[in-house]
Formats: sequence, structure tokens, C-alpha cells
Amino acid sequence: MDHKPTQDEALIGDMARRLFAERFPVSATRELIEAGFAAPAGSGALGESGLFGALVPEAAGGAGLGAVAALQIVRPAGRWLLPYPVADSLVAAAVLGAARPELAAGVVAGERLVVFAAVPADLTASGGAVSGKVAAVPFGMAADALLIEAGGKTMLIDLAAPGVIRAARTGIDPTCPMATVTLDGVTAGAVAPADPRWRRLRAILAAGELAGAAGACLDLAVDYMKVRRQFGQEIGRFQALKHIAADAATAIETMTVAADHAAWAHDAGDDEADMAAAIAKSYASEHARKVAEGALQCHGAIGFTWDYDLQLYLRRILRLSASVGAASEHRTAIAAMLRERLGERWAQGAEAA
Repeated sequence: MDHKPTQDEALIGDMARRLFAERFPVSATRELIEAGFAAPAGSGALGESGLFGALVPEAAGGAGLGAVAALQIVRPAGRWLLPYPVADSLVAAAVLGAARPELAAGVVAGERLVVFAAVPADLTASGGAVSGKVAAVPFGMAADALLIEAGGKTMLIDLAAPGVIRAARTGIDPTCPMATVTLDGVTAGAVAPADPRWRRLRAILAAGELAGAAGACLDLAVDYMKVRRQFGQEIGRFQALKHIAADAATAIETMTVAADHAAWAHDAGDDEADMAAAIAKSYASEHARKVAEGALQCHGAIGFTWDYDLQLYLRRILRLSASVGAASEHRTAIAAMLRERLGERWAQGAEAA
């Protein structure tokens, strides 16, 4: 199998990297954090770029691309710490574009913010009404709508509807303000039957964004080790720090390959797609954090200070690691899939005997 991006996928990645580098410097994100922002920034530029239409079918006005293309967008989003839920917007546009194209246009244009809960919600659905609490909603105080699964359906909750109560909450990642959303008999619009492929896609994109953020951590560490001097030489010459950097580079490459394979399997409808996505997300959740912690060790105390960007990347990694299933959850899923396969093989062997 060939995991190399096609020309269209490579072009969309180049566009994303140029746009993010020019319009979303980390220094600007820092200013937003210090100003106490609640709404994502850059919706105009992102909407004009058309990036959010990457996964939308061509019949609905999108590019009709797949998870491999979306990875080319979310990786640089992690590297540049974009103060915008890029992965959520990509998947929300895809969900709406497939079932309700008339609702997708606003998301693609950056005019309407539709997000997903970061962790499973405790909800009950009766008819078209939904009640319960959604504990962690990215940019929940500013989002226009929330996509959830309840009663076997994917439902769209208008966050300005009667019965919706929003409360800001403190999260680990200041680049993504969170909110708790309480629903009290809120009328929801059914978009489509619940489809596990969308959660799988979200896990793959989270793994890709984790790899992007981890790559930025390693770059910061390597740059610092080239200029910081101790005992009359650059600290990058010390063998212990070389080992940390080498291990980090290996982990990032493995994250990248695992996410690439998962995206390919998702797009191809491969039987191994669920397994590949679980492997990619579990590995990235664990090892992106190790990369960030190793980078902090290479920096010493300065890496923990508010004035240094590395701690912002660690915070982004911690949030993404817990979103769309933590490493332990995906490992449990992997074990269940393996047990099921072994059981099938055992049954086939028994029948043959």
C-alpha cells in the first residue's frame, strides 16, 4: 500500500501550512489567551481558504477528499497551535455535507461553528428532545451548534435553543476554552443514523494533530540545545539529551506512519480501519506526551515558564490525548477486537476439525 499523499492532498497540505504560518503565529494566540478569549480566531481566513470543505462531497460543494487529506490540515494545526477547532469543523462539515448539505455551507465558510463533545456525554433522548449534561465542549460558549449521538441518531443541537444552559469551565489547554453544556428537553434535529465511522475519523485526526504538536516540541528542544551552553559547549552535544531527541524523533515518525495508515484504511473502507484508528490514537496519546515531557527535560526549568511556548504545546497534547478516547480506552478496544478475531478463528478451526 502507498501512503504518500496524492497531488491534491499534498496541495491542500501546502495551503494549510502557508496559511497557518502567515496568519496564526503562536504569539498572536498568546495575546488571545491573555485577553481571555472564548470564541475561536481566524474564522474569516479559514473560511475563505476552503479548507473546511476538504471532506465534504463534491455534490455538496466540497472537495470530496478523505481522511488522508484532512491529516494534511490537522498536523500543521497542531504545530501552530491554532486557536480554532479545525478537526471538529472538518468532520462537522463532512457529517452535514453527507446528510444535510444546506447546513454544511456555513461551517465550510467559517460562518457557523459546529463542534463535538470532547468526551462521551451522559444524555437521554425521547422523541426529538434531548436531556443531560455534556461535560466538555470545545469553544462551548461561542459555538453555534453541537453534534451528538443520542437514541441511535446523530443529532444537531442548536446551542441558542431554549433549554440549553452553558457554563464556562477551566481546562488544561488555554488555546481551546471549554464549556459544560446542560440540555433540558432541548429539541434536536436528527441529521442521520449514528455512524461509528465519524468517531473513528475524529480519532484519526486527533492522532494527526498530536503528531503535529509533538513535532513542534521536538523542534523547540533541538533549537534550544543548539544555543544553550554548559561546561563550555552546546548542551546538544551531551549524549543523554541526544538520546531524548532521538527517541522523540522515532516516536513522531511512528505516530505519523500510524495515522497515515489509519487514514488510508478509513478512506478505503478496509476491514482493519477500526483497529488502525485505535492503534494510531492510543500510540499518539501516550507518546506525544512523552515527547513533550522529554522536550521539557531538555530545556530545564525555562520550559515550564508561562513565557515559553513549550508548556502551551504540552497543554494541547494533554487535552487531545484525553479527547476522542484516551490511550487506555483504545487499548481496551484493541484487545476486544483481537479477542473477537481469535474467537472466530477458533470457531473456524473447530468446524474444520
